[in-house]
Amino acid sequence: MVATSIVTKFTTPTVAESLTIGISASALFDTRASDEFYRTHSCDEYVAYQINNENEPYPKGTAFHLVSGLLRLNAKLPKRARGEWIELVVLSKNEPDAGLRVLNSLDHYGFKHVRAAFTGGEPVALKDLYI
Repeated sequence: MVATSIVTKFTTPTVAESLTIGISASALFDTRASDEFYRTHSCDEYVAYQINNENEPYPKGTAFHLVSGLLRLNAKLPKRARGEWIELVVLSKNEPDAGLRVLNSLDHYGFKHVRAAFTGGEPVALKDLYI
């Protein structure tokens, strides 16, 4: 019988070696009720609605389990000196005041070390952000 061994060496990755996931808040969370409110009310009413509901976490969205599963890989990989192997950037066209509900939802579900961008209605591309 021949013994074989496979040795895998992990090194601290550079930024290029990290996986950064950019995802919209509406894919991570189920924001349909908020979106409906937005479509039927003024922008000011929508911001007030979000502020009034900022402590009510959004339900999990269609991409929630995929993203949380990928982020759980960080716990199984060797610790890095700086940052995580897999990082999350949440993008939203919400006003920053209304975005607090997104941040509170991230905290509620245990997402750590997440970056977020709230563009106040302006389109955003991941490549335009400093990552």
